Amino acid sequence: MLMDFTGKVYSVGDGLCYEGCWRSERGSRYHMVIDCGNRIPTCRKKWKGKLSTQMECDIRLQEVTDEIADNGQCLDLFILTHLHTDHYSGYRYLFRKTSIETIIMPYLYPEERLCLIIANGLGEGEQRFMARPYSEILQQAQERNPNVRLILVRGNESHSEQNQDANNVNLERSTIWGQRHAEQEEILEAENLSGTRVEVVSTVPEGINVVGIEWIFKLYNLEADRNEIDVLRRVVGKLDARRLHDIITDPHKLRNVRNIYTKIAGSYGNDINNTSIVIYHAPYDCPGRSGSWIMGDIDLRRYNITCEILKFFEREVRKIGLFSIPHHGSDDSWNELLIGHGNLDSTVCFASTHNYYSGRLTSVMISDLRCHNICVMVVDENRFSEIEQIISVGDKRFTQHIIRRCRGISEEIEVF
Repeated sequence: MLMDFTGKVYSVGDGLCYEGCWRSERGSRYHMVIDCGNRIPTCRKKWKGKLSTQMECDIRLQEVTDEIADNGQCLDLFILTHLHTDHYSGYRYLFRKTSIETIIMPYLYPEERLCLIIANGLGEGEQRFMARPYSEILQQAQERNPNVRLILVRGNESHSEQNQDANNVNLERSTIWGQRHAEQEEILEAENLSGTRVEVVSTVPEGINVVGIEWIFKLYNLEADRNEIDVLRRVVGKLDARRLHDIITDPHKLRNVRNIYTKIAGSYGNDINNTSIVIYHAPYDCPGRSGSWIMGDIDLRRYNITCEILKFFEREVRKIGLFSIPHHGSDDSWNELLIGHGNLDSTVCFASTHNYYSGRLTSVMISDLRCHNICVMVVDENRFSEIEQIISVGDKRFTQHIIRRCRGISEEIEVF
């Protein structure tokens, strides 16, 4: 079957917005967005970019969502990798302009979200979002599509071989995105989502073959340690979304909980990056480096996490032609083990980052990448640098081009 895919990494600054559009000769279309967010920098000592105020960031996100809506006002899939502002802040703009069929997000228990609120010093708006993120996103999407489907990914406890028929599902609402999580009913009740089109799953290692476009998706993220959840519940009790909302909207209650929670939150609060959903997608049963790997903000410094990711994507890693460096190219999330053993030799990587951060795409990281003949592309905040990925699949042919446009000049790389 003849099919074309166009992927685009938009210039939104210190955030991420990735769009994918599929078109086949049979008339099938599929439209996906991964993350939609931005934020102004927290440090401006070396600020040289265009998006220096929150208003400018908001205007840029509106421009991006306008372009996405022009490519198709029905969005088949929206994936939010994790609950950080620079990944979700633009979803309201997007949802006002497009009808969403399926939303996929990582799930965090209310106790985890409270810990993250305290550890990260979130602002009032972010705190309110973290109190009820799933019902809020679902309500926003239901304004244009009452039948929108929400998939909450709880993480990978083990590489179960169950659900072997997941590769044979159809492009319908019944598509199996993961193995049903044992605590689904408890979670839906805690989030006040019972009776809605919401499922809680652990992802499956077989991946999901979307038959309508002959494309495979594979998702991965980590589940928090059960012992840590038990500790949090012993401190503050078992929470639901309503009680969490009551705590964070009452300064006296929040102060009391903060005093008790501080030591725990200090060690646990940074783990929100490790709830990031890692996404692999590629043409089904296609040779060459046809795959794309979007890694969110997951922290690869932890040896066990990097090993687990490489194990989970063992069959796919040598099929990847384009991948994102975790956490916008931050050296505090980087591990050379990811590209070791020739896993990603002669591929292309990108980072969406501000151009003044000293800890982004350091000389050591670039040296690591170049040693493996990996081309590094930066999508920065000055609006002049974006990446486009073009894949064409035929009966006996496959081509992939990665194009970086910067200040009107195009740089093109052909990847096989």
